[in-house]
Amino acid sequence: MAEEEKSKYNEASFQIFRLHELHLKIEDALSNPNITNKMNKYNFLCDSLWRELSADVYKQSPKKAKKKELKNALYIKKFYVAKTDSERYKVLNERHIFLKRLQEEVGKGGVYSDGREDNFD
Repeated sequence: MAEEEKSKYNEASFQIFRLHELHLKIEDALSNPNITNKMNKYNFLCDSLWRELSADVYKQSPKKAKKKELKNALYIKKFYVAKTDSERYKVLNERHIFLKRLQEEVGKGGVYSDGREDNFD
């Protein structure tokens, strides 16, 4: 039986770093005083978060992934049909929370311990 090939580099750690950088860029974008630029940059950064997470979402369950993709698309549509900056900002925050939860679901978020583990990895 042939040995399973493994990557020399662990893509997961690079992906977590990229996700972290995107979240930092979102916080930076939100500090921009120009509200229009802020909203557009925030939206594009959420697009980047989705691209980073979507492959892992599909690996878990293609059926559930399709639902998540539709939900993400709905947030995008809501953003472009929103009439006020306040509405756009609300949609972006909801989308960002959705993406943060998705990041947790695919195992690219925090690591939690229930206190019963000895942590002697």
